[in-house]
Amino acid sequence: MLMKVSIVKCNDYSKVKNSIKQSLDLIGGLEKIIKPDDMVLLKVNLLMAKKPEQAVTTHPSVVKAVIQLVKEKGGIPFVGDSAGGAGLTDKAFEVSGIKKVVEEENVELLNFETTGTYRVKGLNIAKPLLDSDVVISLPKLKTHTFTFFTGAVKNFFGGIPGKQKSELHSKHQKLEDFSNMLLDIYSAVKPKLGIMDGVLGMEGDGPSNGEAVKSNIVLSSFDCIALDYVSSALIGYNPMGIATTRLAYKRKLGETENIEIAGEKIENVKIDFKKSVSEDAKENVVPIVDREKCKKCLTCISICPVNAITIINEDITFNRMKCIRCYCCSEICPEGAIGLVNV
Repeated sequence: MLMKVSIVKCNDYSKVKNSIKQSLDLIGGLEKIIKPDDMVLLKVNLLMAKKPEQAVTTHPSVVKAVIQLVKEKGGIPFVGDSAGGAGLTDKAFEVSGIKKVVEEENVELLNFETTGTYRVKGLNIAKPLLDSDVVISLPKLKTHTFTFFTGAVKNFFGGIPGKQKSELHSKHQKLEDFSNMLLDIYSAVKPKLGIMDGVLGMEGDGPSNGEAVKSNIVLSSFDCIALDYVSSALIGYNPMGIATTRLAYKRKLGETENIEIAGEKIENVKIDFKKSVSEDAKENVVPIVDREKCKKCLTCISICPVNAITIINEDITFNRMKCIRCYCCSEICPEGAIGLVNV
């Protein structure tokens, strides 16, 4: 089956609603998946409490635009996610600007840490992801130190609330095992649409410690696997080098071969993102603390899935033998004080 992925230029978030509408029209429009009174969950990327211009979370203008477009089709939109660590979600919604636009649009905001979960395939998945009529993934176009690329599929890891994310990193330490677990979540949720926020992306040591970069695009597809395939190619990856995409092909979960590009051609908008230091020799890349930035908030200690971080002589210290190279500590540090170094 031929699957469309649309690519539309957008260089300013003030214009993003029109760009998203254009991208959706190119693949057949929201009316293909939304009926009047459908409950439509917008699954944002709410990794941590960062401002929109830092390119860590889905931009609030994208969230607002999709809320309005869903309403125009008669759907009942609501927004949900959980942040990367336990107890961080409410602050992340506020700092990211998402709470503000949700209140302006008078729709419900769901913290997956408090909504309860269903047990599916050994995973505790937030109930709204399985109760909704339609689920839309709203990922941010970013690199990732562990999975290399984070997109519409990886976005559903936010459906695992709080501390359980760390526990899954401990259980699935190898990239392929972890990626298969992500696909288990994805296949349980069965999203009907992905819209990639690529107006401002992140390169380097994403998903939180990279550099914001103007990528000036919006992409959409009714198949999140196809969306990730095209999005990763657009920023300079071999799409089949991304584990979730490669394994999705093996599991026949989405389209990776028969893809039609609608709108801009990839070669006209392609931008080679700087990749994470972890891609070259992951087994040699370890976290390191910038002691001037570190506030000793101990978030890294609480998030580490294998208890490899302690305080010794008032300094954050890593046990290199226990460290599993998941880089959760670097990803979630609110001060950006934990970087990565190739030793």
